[in-house]
Amino acid sequence: MGKPDTQIDQETFNYLINNKYIESFTKDQYLALSNEVAEIEQISKNMAEERAAFQKAKNLEESYSNKIHSIRFHLEGKEKKTEEKDQFQKEIDEVNEIFKAEKTYEEQFNQLMAKKSQLSGMVPLDQVYVKITDEGKQIIHDLSLRLYRFSDEEFSNYQTEMNATIGELTNIVVSAKGYFNYLEGIVSDIEQKSTLFSTAIGLAKFKDSVESVETRFRNAYEEMGKFTKNVENRLMATEILTGSGTDISEQMRSFAEVHKEIRHKIHIPRESATAVTAITFLSRRYDGTFPLENLKTFMNITPSYESAAVMASINKPLEDTQAKFVAMKRIFSAWGYDTSEDLELSSAYVAISDLQPEEIKDKLSVIIDAIKNYLEYPLVSSTIIATVPVMEANETLDLLSKAYNIIENNVSGFEKSEIMAASVSLVHGIKKELITDVDSKAPVVNTPYNFHYMPSPFFFPFYMPMLMVQGSYFSTFSGIGGVHPAHIHSVGGFSG
Repeated sequence: MGKPDTQIDQETFNYLINNKYIESFTKDQYLALSNEVAEIEQISKNMAEERAAFQKAKNLEESYSNKIHSIRFHLEGKEKKTEEKDQFQKEIDEVNEIFKAEKTYEEQFNQLMAKKSQLSGMVPLDQVYVKITDEGKQIIHDLSLRLYRFSDEEFSNYQTEMNATIGELTNIVVSAKGYFNYLEGIVSDIEQKSTLFSTAIGLAKFKDSVESVETRFRNAYEEMGKFTKNVENRLMATEILTGSGTDISEQMRSFAEVHKEIRHKIHIPRESATAVTAITFLSRRYDGTFPLENLKTFMNITPSYESAAVMASINKPLEDTQAKFVAMKRIFSAWGYDTSEDLELSSAYVAISDLQPEEIKDKLSVIIDAIKNYLEYPLVSSTIIATVPVMEANETLDLLSKAYNIIENNVSGFEKSEIMAASVSLVHGIKKELITDVDSKAPVVNTPYNFHYMPSPFFFPFYMPMLMVQGSYFSTFSGIGGVHPAHIHSVGGFSG
């Protein structure tokens, strides 16, 4: 039995007790528990004796059972048969009594073993003994993953803010369930319902009224039906435009003009043009123009239309974004990945992130190794959460695990792979896990693009389009070999 290597003041002690992180025992309680545990050896001996007696009685019972079912027994007289049957019943009763006694000892033994485990976790502290609870062990585990960022924080502040993080994610999931039911009535012809749930998570991150979000979504979905018949592409474009904060039906003339230019001047096929237009449309500059020249530039370095649109929509120097994109592709190639829509899109997400390829590669490698146990194609989803700049790999995976548990406990009917994909949608975009010092009213400065921010002041202060924010990062069609639903496999794939 060890001893604490630090002193705990009474205020801290009471705080840990009240929050059920530790339990406290008096010396008398400790001694009483020790005396109980000391009985384990005798209970174990009694169990062994009862087990031996049970086996002996069971053998005798079987012997009498064989006897009364033999031909010889049927030739016996009535009195002899009665005697044998009475003896057989006696053996049965004895076996039952011994079995009950053995079970009683077994229950006592298990209870004492649990108390022994409790006793082994106790350490003396001044005049009492203390033991860390399961809740305490969990908070120690969580905190150990975050000490590199929060070692100077007050523990009570950390606890409050961590609870706020989990509470925020839980509220999003609960709200998403309502949106999911609504979307099922609007988008009835989609094969994978998990895609709808990931979309619902995106909608739930808005702090607008439910009625307002649903109206914008419905109107946008109806309008997008005029441009594409592919339901995934239509859904993706709709989700992006819902993030604009305005009713797209009032801006369809402008949208149609951008779509026409993307189709006929930049030569993006109809199957992909709608989603690319939505990304570009959401990136309207303050002067009313759109980053179409940027889109042309990035089309020269990637065959992935959506990857080009993602990079074109971000207000960063083109040369820097291009260099990061090429460098990340080089790293993926060195890891053995072939050219694909997944590789292009993952490289694009790194290119627009706050991290350099050399900074993210080790973190990304760890996350891929973990997520590939759930997803057949883990590259895009791993990259998305790896680009969260404020968390190291193990902390990121821990938060992803918590998101997974929240969804699993609140939503039914999905495969593990689908829950993991939805978890990525849920976690993606957190710039700062804890809410300290986040100014929700800070102005947007030094950007010519009219990006729309998530209204939640704590967890989602984005400067990027809703394609990244809401989790609509599946590629419905590709410039690499046509139809490419690479990220929406129902089992083993990414349905984000």
